[in-house]
Amino acid sequence: MKKCLCILGVFTLASLFTGSMVETLSAAQNPSEKESLQRSSLGGSVFGSEGIEIRDVKFETMRANSEGKLEFKGRVQLRSDQFDLDCELLIIDPQNKEMKAKGTPLNLRQGKITAQCKNLHYNVEKKRSRLTGKPKILERQEKQIITAWHDIITIDQGNEGVSWNMAPAPNSNNTGGINVEQINRAENSPSQNDRPRKKSPQPIGDDIQLIKIPQRD
Repeated sequence: MKKCLCILGVFTLASLFTGSMVETLSAAQNPSEKESLQRSSLGGSVFGSEGIEIRDVKFETMRANSEGKLEFKGRVQLRSDQFDLDCELLIIDPQNKEMKAKGTPLNLRQGKITAQCKNLHYNVEKKRSRLTGKPKILERQEKQIITAWHDIITIDQGNEGVSWNMAPAPNSNNTGGINVEQINRAENSPSQNDRPRKKSPQPIGDDIQLIKIPQRD
């Protein structure tokens, strides 16, 4: 049964990742046999030409389940042409053309937006991310920084760039919140990076600089 699962994983992966680094698959599915490897990575096109171009996805373990979905676990780091994602669990579903991720929290960076939440659902055809589980978002603009939080935050990738909106969950009384911080750049004054702010976001993560959004009550 274990061999059948491994074969299914190779077949499913080959259909998802064209031109990918499949040579690390066997070690990733059997981490106990190569403890020294610890981390594996894959990359390539996902869901066909209209899908996502994944530059790299790092993980500790991976398996293909009975439904043909790929599950990546353990400090998962996904880098793609649309967004970067750090999470604890990533599930790629080729049949329904979607991805799901979980984290405590997970970190997302897309264009000028950084976000944190516990759950993410990505619709490949709509290029839409749905964030739930106390989602928070931070958007850096030229003259202001917007911080927002609500039950549900949706991020869309369109031809004109990235946009987002927020909404309450069904039967929720949560009103959410939004904070706008103006960036003043007076002539001969220190730049934005040199000017200290009372609630300056702190970078988190290893190879990408995501933003830690201040906790709101």
